[in-house]
Amino acid sequence: MCLLAVIDTVNQLEKQKRSLDENGARFLLAMRMFIFSQKNFPEESRPIELINRDISWAVYSESQDILIDYCNQSYDGKLLWSHARSLGFGYWITNLDSLTFEKYKQMETIARNSFMSKEDKDPVECSLLYLAMRKKNVLLGLWKLAQSHAEHTIMVRFLANDFSEDRWQKAALKNAFVLLGKQRYEYAAAFFLLGDRLKDAVNVCLQHLNDYQLAIVLCRLYQGDNSEVLNDLLTTILNDALMREDRWSCSMIFSLLKQKENSLYSLLMPLESLTLDSKMTASTTKNLDPALLILYNHLRKNFKILRMDDKISVPADVEFRFIYDCASSYEQLGLPSLALQIVEAAPSPAQVLKQMKLSEKGNMNLITSEVLDRTTTTKENDEIDWSTLSYDKKNSVVDWGEPTSQKYDAFDWGAPISNNRGLDDDYDSFRKDFVNNDDLGEQILVLENTESEKIDSEVMEIRFENEVKDEDINTRLQIRHIRLFKWQLTKRIIQ
Repeated sequence: MCLLAVIDTVNQLEKQKRSLDENGARFLLAMRMFIFSQKNFPEESRPIELINRDISWAVYSESQDILIDYCNQSYDGKLLWSHARSLGFGYWITNLDSLTFEKYKQMETIARNSFMSKEDKDPVECSLLYLAMRKKNVLLGLWKLAQSHAEHTIMVRFLANDFSEDRWQKAALKNAFVLLGKQRYEYAAAFFLLGDRLKDAVNVCLQHLNDYQLAIVLCRLYQGDNSEVLNDLLTTILNDALMREDRWSCSMIFSLLKQKENSLYSLLMPLESLTLDSKMTASTTKNLDPALLILYNHLRKNFKILRMDDKISVPADVEFRFIYDCASSYEQLGLPSLALQIVEAAPSPAQVLKQMKLSEKGNMNLITSEVLDRTTTTKENDEIDWSTLSYDKKNSVVDWGEPTSQKYDAFDWGAPISNNRGLDDDYDSFRKDFVNNDDLGEQILVLENTESEKIDSEVMEIRFENEVKDEDINTRLQIRHIRLFKWQLTKRIIQ
């Protein structure tokens, strides 16, 4: 059944490939698999909501209107806030027009579905959203329809008042605190909005409902994207994400804060460099999600299109280390061929060393790491030509052009097939040389072409020169491991 869900999703993506971008397609696949798990998995095995990585694809998608339509269709047009929260609506509907019909389209649809969700229509379920949209009169009309509700008479009389007056705002706040005492938190937040206390409503969402997305939506609907309360809220969420070292969340929040440069930096730079919090510990790359490399490449492309590339200043060694950490993560996940492809397309160690020297002189030129788009289809750039046999025809003892009538006695069956050393011999030789050569004080890395190995010219024979600076030792140590890492990937693919 799970495979059928994937096939059906891929089929839909094929039909929408002209109108749906790559990030939208990634979110749609994750969303369909999430909904499938909700309907078919045992209750204890069902995920509560999409993970932040999946939500991030929607945040950076330019096809959000199509994604909203798919989400509505997946719930048969009866999308409730609980569904919207599990799909990350509060984060990824970044265009305010998508939230609105004339002014409030999507949230008004969710509010209406909430009112109709029960057999006995209950206006309490939709009060918070309607008041956030400043549609008190619509809510009053719904209360008039709910004549069987126990609070019908009281609420119709109360909502008929003018809440721009200070008297009725105080009355609304008094009711809000009473509702807090009764643990009717969502309804209490609605009364805080009725009393024009957005910040208190947001605090209820954070402290009692533990719903960051609902708090974001309330701020955007009630005061717009330039709300000071929204900015404070996003800053609070960002600090929490930084402490958890959640790079996906950090990138999303920086994007909502309109800090585009930081949304990219948060993917690969040390997170402690993005905050002023002295309690922030040094970030690690121990559990680095390799999919961050895809998002990084996407953002770099966008900055280049928007001519913002000159504003981005990513140190060459940091970018270099990030790419190889991602490749290593793919290798650990059992995808050595994908890891090898990334390593092949990455900036060479020689480029990194050159960039580091330029940066010391104040002339930093960025290395554009479009590692997923760089092709290696030409034979000159291929490390290993998998379409050919492993021997060298020119140097082979056997003349394969001879007619088949040649006597078998003419062949020396004990001789090696090729004069070239095999892959295992080269690997063992390099590893032995690697282990025995540890004197960094005398040597630095330089790359040299070797025709016999058929490895890309950027990662061939490593030889060393004198005069290494102490501050470059860590970077050069990592570069030194690259060739051995590529050999390991190649051996694993062959095996």
